[in-house]
Amino acid sequence: MKDLGELHYFLGIQVVHTSFGLFLSYQKYVLDLFRKLHLDTCTIVRTLFVTQTTLSFFKGEVLVDHFEYWNTVGAL
Repeated sequence: MKDLGELHYFLGIQVVHTSFGLFLSYQKYVLDLFRKLHLDTCTIVRTLFVTQTTLSFFKGEVLVDHFEYWNTVGAL
């Protein structure tokens, strides 16, 4: 066993030592995930969906690289 010093990050969780104890945060993990998926430059909207659009099973593009989708969902 080896002492690696004070803990700062563990499995994507940021650890901050305070006088009250430990503060755990996923903020760095989420920001890194947004950068990886190129979502860090997106504009903020009030709702995730367009309210006047109807969805159809037969319209749209076929997802060619499903591994990127799986990795994204798996990371969440």
